[in-house]
Amino acid sequence: MLQQRGRRQEQRDPLRFLWVLLIIVAALAAIYFYVIPFLASSGSSGSSFDPHEEALQLALKVQDYRKNHRTIGRNLGMGEIVLEASDGTLTRYPSPIYVGEKASASYDPNANHSERRTHDLFLLPTLKLLRDNGALDKAQNISILIFSQVFVCPTCLADMRGWWKAYKSEVSPQNATRIQQPTVWELTGSYNPDRPGWPQWTVVANEEDVEQVNVLFDH
Repeated sequence: MLQQRGRRQEQRDPLRFLWVLLIIVAALAAIYFYVIPFLASSGSSGSSFDPHEEALQLALKVQDYRKNHRTIGRNLGMGEIVLEASDGTLTRYPSPIYVGEKASASYDPNANHSERRTHDLFLLPTLKLLRDNGALDKAQNISILIFSQVFVCPTCLADMRGWWKAYKSEVSPQNATRIQQPTVWELTGSYNPDRPGWPQWTVVANEEDVEQVNVLFDH
């Protein structure tokens, strides 16, 4: 009788071991296929890009440029394209610094403003270049910034409404969905040599010295 019980126990032990092993394998598989991907996606969902901080850096670059070119009495501005990868890595493509001038043609009064030059001469062709070399395909988010030392004029504000659509048209439909709404920035105190009584020099020190312009972009 005891021998029979022992034999039954010996038969059950391998079965128990097999069941325990299957449970462990199933648990590990669940962790691998469900838990780890969830944690990875949760960790990468938050963007590491701060447009206000980025705009401050553009303002500081333009300020440094004016310090070395004090004879320029007109507006200065620039732009930037920032590609954010799925792991949060940021790749920046800053534009040259453009001098804003009054246009001679009345039918296009803001043609030579720094914002328009940034848009025409840098942002549009650079997006096309990044499209052609495949850089946009690797980006999770595409951010576009424009900075102006002088307050953005009403004519430029009206013109800017169609710029988001213009940027999307330069890239593939898939990448167009990754282009975030562009942000336009100016100095809180501004710099305007054409208006008497306005500060001729505004020192940029922190984010409070740079503010976002409200542009009603067309989608």
